[in-house]
Amino acid sequence: ASVARESMDAERQKEARLRLAVLNELVKTEVNYVRDLKLIHKLYIEPLKAKLQPKDVQAIFGNIDLLLNFHRVFMGELVQQGKLEQGRIGGVFMKYADFLKMYTVYCSNQSKCSEALERLSKNKDLQTV
Repeated sequence: ASVARESMDAERQKEARLRLAVLNELVKTEVNYVRDLKLIHKLYIEPLKAKLQPKDVQAIFGNIDLLLNFHRVFMGELVQQGKLEQGRIGGVFMKYADFLKMYTVYCSNQSKCSEALERLSKNKDLQTV
């Protein structure tokens, strides 16, 4: 009986380590994604706002600002859950599942983005941007 119990304890510890590794990877990925969205905003969106019409900025970047704001909050909750002993993040995903639908808008903007980039690439004043 004690061998069986030790085997079950070892299995639970292995599962806990794997769960923690997955949690850490999710948190790390989310932190990196927020960093990248911030960089896109700082290095591309802000400078282009001074040179392009608002409709063109919208066509190119869609709702990326909304995505950045969402992911800042989402990341914060994932990080907070990661600090807890059990690190249960399923509730975080359930809480924000509807917000992930913003990606439908972002992805459906692809053709508008391509058209705007094609049109704007012909503008010699913008070729240094």
